[in-house]
Parts: sequence; C-alpha cells; structure tokens
Amino acid sequence: MVSFTPYLKNTHTLAFWNYNKTLFIRFLTALLFSAVLYLGIVMAMAALHLLFEVNFDPKIYLQLFVLIIGVFNTWFFLSGIPSDLRQIDQEVNYPGGLKIFSQYILLSLLVIYLLILYGYSLKIIMAWDWPKGIVSYLIIGVATWGILTVLLLYPYRDDKESGWIGQFSRIFYFLLFPLVVMLFIAIGIRIEDYGITINRYLIVLLGIWLSLTCFYFKLGFRSIKFIPLSLACILLFSSVGPWGIFSVSERSQYRRLQALLRDHHLLEDEHATHEITWDQSYFPKLSPMQKSASNQLIKKEQVKEIYSITRYLEAHHGLEVMKTWFDQDVDQILQTINKDKPTWNQTTAATFYLETLGIPETPDALSSSLITLEANRQAHQAVKTRGYDYFTPLHIYNQDTSSFQAGSYNFSIHLNAKKNGLSLSNARSQTDLNLNNLVLALYHEAEAMSSHTFHKASDMTYTTDAEGLKIKLELKSIRFSAKNDSSITLDYLDGNLLLRDSLR
Repeated sequence: MVSFTPYLKNTHTLAFWNYNKTLFIRFLTALLFSAVLYLGIVMAMAALHLLFEVNFDPKIYLQLFVLIIGVFNTWFFLSGIPSDLRQIDQEVNYPGGLKIFSQYILLSLLVIYLLILYGYSLKIIMAWDWPKGIVSYLIIGVATWGILTVLLLYPYRDDKESGWIGQFSRIFYFLLFPLVVMLFIAIGIRIEDYGITINRYLIVLLGIWLSLTCFYFKLGFRSIKFIPLSLACILLFSSVGPWGIFSVSERSQYRRLQALLRDHHLLEDEHATHEITWDQSYFPKLSPMQKSASNQLIKKEQVKEIYSITRYLEAHHGLEVMKTWFDQDVDQILQTINKDKPTWNQTTAATFYLETLGIPETPDALSSSLITLEANRQAHQAVKTRGYDYFTPLHIYNQDTSSFQAGSYNFSIHLNAKKNGLSLSNARSQTDLNLNNLVLALYHEAEAMSSHTFHKASDMTYTTDAEGLKIKLELKSIRFSAKNDSSITLDYLDGNLLLRDSLR
C-alpha cells in the first residue's frame, strides 16, 4: 500500500517508478547502515569483554538489535524520503549502477533459474512423475525475482540502445504461464494429501495473483501500478473473514484430525471414546487409572500424522476445539503437571491432549509420563578427573549420535533402548553401559521419599571397566520411561564421560 497509495490518481507511471526506486534504494541503504552500526557496537562490546573483562547480559544484544532496527533504521530510512513527493516526481534520475545490477546480476540469475525449472518440467513430462512440493516455493521465488527485475528495468524498456529489455519484459510473463500451471499441480497434490495450511493457502493466493498479472500484461495493459495494487487487494481480502488464511487453514486441519480419529473410533459425536482418566494422587507425575485400548486401534504411521496435525494446530491456531472432547478439565491438569517445571521439560498441550485421547506418541509408553532425574549439584562445580585420561561432556537425545576423539580413537555414542543405556564404540570395540539398575534404584528412592527429581551427584555416577576401557559416567540429568518398573528406555541424557585406556 505504501508503494502505490500516493499515486492512485497520478497517471504519470515514471513518477510512480521513480518514487518506488527511491524507497527501494533507501531501504537497502538503511539496512546497510544499520548492519554496520550493530556489528560495530557488538565488536566494541566484545573488545571490552576480552580486554577489560566487562561482562554484558546476553539480553542486551537482542535489545540493541531491536533498538537499531526499530528506531535507527526506521529514522534513517524516512529521513531520505521528501515530505513533498513532488520533489521525487521532478527528478529524472535513473542510476547506472541500478541498471547494471538489474541487467547483469538479477537478469542473469533469473535466466539460470528459469532454465532449471523448465528442465524440471521436462523431467516431469518425460518420467510422468508428479512434481515435488518444494517446486511451488521455487516458482514463487523465481516469479518474484523476475517481476522485481522487470520493474527495475522498466524505464529502459523503450530505450533504443536497450530494445531487448522491452522484449524480454513481454516474453517473461509468457514464460511464467507453464510454471504457474506446474505450481497449481504441485500445491494441489499437497492440499489433497495433507489439507490446507497457512503456507499452502498463501501459495495458492500468489499463484492466482501471478496468473492475473500474466493475463494483465499479455492483454496489452502496461501500468506497473497493477502489480502492487492487485497484490495488496488479494492479501487484504484473505486476511479477514471465514475465507481468510487462518480460518480456512484451521477448519481444514481440524477436519483432517477429526476424520482420522473417527476412522479409528477414537472420536464420536465430538467426544473422546477412549479418554484416559488421570490419577490425581500422582500429580505432577501422570499415571492413568486405566489402560488405553486405542493402542491396538491405530497404526504407527497414522499416529505420526495425528501428532503432526495437532502440533501444527497448537502452534498456529490453538486447541480450543479439542478441550470440549474430554470430561476432565484438561487445561487445569496440564497446568498442574507443568507447574515449577523448566520450559524444556514441560508437556505440550498437543502431546497431553492426544495422550488423554489414548494415543501415545511411542508404542511402549506415554511420552508425557517420561520421568526426569537430576543431580543436586553446585553451580560451576569442577569435575574430578583423577585416574582418567579423557573427559567429554554429553548431551544426547534419543535419536542423536554424538562423536568425539580420545587419543588416536574416534568414538561414537548413542542411547541404546535395547541395552537400557548407552552404546560407546570405536574402531576397536563396542561397550554397552547398562544404566537400568542405577536409574531404577534412583527412581524408586525418589518415589519412597516423595521427592521427584533431585539426587546426590555421587549417587548418579556409573563406573565400569570393560573392553579395555575404564569408564566413569557422571549424570547431571536423565529423562526416561519405565516399563513395568523393570526396564527403562532413555529419552535424554546430560552428563560427563571420563575414559582411560586400561590396555595401554
């Protein structure tokens, strides 16, 4: 709207272009100045820290960024825009650098991307293979790039020395037609399979806008005001009402979720049919009063899809509709179990609601019932390394593999569910660290003392001497699920690993 509002009644197209050229160059200049100023101040702060040991609160870097972008950048940008726009209209200034940048950089890259997309289109036709979803974003990017290039070169379209520019401008919109068709096919397949999301809705909108823009210029109209004006109207239209981006996306994904749950008889008449009732006497630990019968009703692939949909809804639209499916006050229970927990260890609404529906994310245990044990240690406490040659900190999640070098060996380490602990391996051997007995003993001790998490650091230490290695594992924090109180499955481990080669 900023780009066209002052020129709605002005028919002088070159004045409109000159005004937007001023905005464009001023915007880039303001960003350059802001970036230099921010980096300069940050480097000065780093020098103060290194030379004079001056410590800065980490928050100050974000505050400084917001101050420079929000105040300085805006102030500097606006200072270069005349209050009387007639000054811009009277300027006849076509920077040579802008033409060189558009002609030799933007245009050259545009041709390369057009060739790539047309090559991909040919591959689709020859192999009769459906286009990949990512191609929609590439087409939108190339189209935007091309339109920007055409707009920047607009004043030269009738230049006798650059007659090819006008010809290219006309050909470009013709070249966009097949790509727009491919865009609609690609995004149509994604919507049919996975429903409408905010991004897919926007891609469809931009596809419609590109189609209108191509038709407009191919029909002989030449006003470049149409480009920002039509885009603003389409985006404004889609921002409100039941046809708006957020409303359509929310309805589409909720319908997908409800259809999946109904197909597996987990939801009937907007009510959970296998609702898990949580035993409040165990709070903040979650313990079901009855076993779920839905584990056998739904396949692993569909569980992943249900969790994906629900997390999307939680992130973008909220889960207000799901609350009405339960007899329990799920909101109150969620607040209770998350009270006093660090953010990283809190149960999300999406996870909790689905597990209350009787849908565990993992086949063996409810993920919300994961147990966390932590060592009650002093801050910045040094680690005793006597008797060991190598030390490395560990931060491992259930799907991660960590690696480190100790002497001449490269080690890899990961959580091993089958062995109830860790697997440490190098080119010479593999060692399994079975933490089952240690962790369960700590867990049962915590239950007996009604203390949920903290233990002595010395109690959370595991040592062994196997496969020629002397190993010491000092646990700081460990998260796991317990199966029948006899075996564990690790989800996260934070601690220190010390090694000594006993064969050396």
